Amino acid sequence: AVSSAVVQTAFCLMFRIVPMPSKCGRAPLGKFCSASRVFIKNLSPSPSSSLRSRGRIFPPASFINTRSTALSKPFPFSLGPVNGKKMNWKRFATACATLVIGSTIGCSITREPAHALSGNQSYSQTLETDHAVREEVQRILGSSVPRRPAIPLTSDTVADAAEKALPAVVQIEARQHSQERHRYGRRMMSAQANSGTGFIIHESGVVLTNAHVVADHEGFCSELTITMANGESKQGQVVAMSLEADVAILVVESDQPFPTLPLGSSTALKTGDFVIAIGSPVKLEKSVTTGVISAKDRMLDQKNNKYIQTDAAINAGNSGGPLINVHGEVVGINNMTALDQQGISFAIPIDDAKVAAQQLLTAGKFMRPFIGISMLALDPYNQAVLRQRGKLLPNNISSGVLVARVVLGSPADKAGICPGDVIIGINGHHVRKSNDVLCALGNEPGKTSYFNIWSQDSKSQTWKSKMNIPVTSVAQSIDGQVKHQKNSRL
Repeated sequence: AVSSAVVQTAFCLMFRIVPMPSKCGRAPLGKFCSASRVFIKNLSPSPSSSLRSRGRIFPPASFINTRSTALSKPFPFSLGPVNGKKMNWKRFATACATLVIGSTIGCSITREPAHALSGNQSYSQTLETDHAVREEVQRILGSSVPRRPAIPLTSDTVADAAEKALPAVVQIEARQHSQERHRYGRRMMSAQANSGTGFIIHESGVVLTNAHVVADHEGFCSELTITMANGESKQGQVVAMSLEADVAILVVESDQPFPTLPLGSSTALKTGDFVIAIGSPVKLEKSVTTGVISAKDRMLDQKNNKYIQTDAAINAGNSGGPLINVHGEVVGINNMTALDQQGISFAIPIDDAKVAAQQLLTAGKFMRPFIGISMLALDPYNQAVLRQRGKLLPNNISSGVLVARVVLGSPADKAGICPGDVIIGINGHHVRKSNDVLCALGNEPGKTSYFNIWSQDSKSQTWKSKMNIPVTSVAQSIDGQVKHQKNSRL
């Protein structure tokens, strides 16, 4: 406030710009601001008329007269003709020096020190260290873990797995500060807070969580508070995220290594496997619930995301937390629960999350495999409708996927797949619905899949089977936001 008053007064003296009435009614700041108005009044015989003629706003004379009682003596740094004296260049130089000093004081007060964001450690990381951390994180995300042999369930199985995982589980509170304009022209600050969970995958402080925990309608949240398992709170930063994949990567800076949680494999899961969900539902940190894998590869929305269904309790605040197996390995990221239902919760498979996170770190965006076809599942109802409309279908087909459209120049078009063909198998697996095709393509672009199709000859109108047609998918960019920061190790 003092710096603002100094700068305001210097501007008034140098350029004869009279400040508008503001919150300067309190002493001593009110007297200090009023002084500038009193002595700008003395700069010319009719300052209000001259300033109005230039299109500037000037306070009414009544306001200046009422404020002129603030000080009884002329301001010593006035530039204009006060009491018949000419302008003093020494006073002009003093006013310039006042402006510089006031600006310097204001900048030094309002500037946030660099070390305030990282606790005890400064951001003097070398490029070699940053590169090494990035490569180590990518190695962790790109590693494949085989299914571990089963272990007998005892009374201590859940307790032992939870005890290993809890030190690496963190609570996340994200705040977004924004300004709202009201109809009376006033601006008011508003803050929105999200609460969730995350887990540390690298000892340098790399955290994996859901994107909806740390994002708002405008993108990144402005303030992240990470509460560690020992109760210590630290400031975090969002490195990258994908709202489509609902995956976000955070970084927490510290001078000490963090405990980490090993990543397992969701592909190796079987229906009925025992799992443990850890999180902070309604800000109740270190909450542990248990259940089993109810189903795999659930497709719940139009985003073509696959989910793990479990009966382990997942509530508000559990989002972003780890779903672990009895070995203490992360097999999923807790994501959501079915409304008005009990025992139906969903988690993002960790294999899909690893691919999305790796793409965000390497390419800065989330991508899916693309082959360029539109599909229609040939269930009994769709077959009856198509036959009624005169569409010829193979007589001996009971299920499959009809290719409704092929994008010109796409991988499917180059492989010879045409509209009207029926896909009956991919990579040796039978195809019954569109989700089977998506699951068979996987989540990594660039892989080659082998299609088994029924194709109709345009001349003879007969159906012929084509086996093992190679189709190599390409990358289709979906979304992704990367926050490039000098402070981040990634």
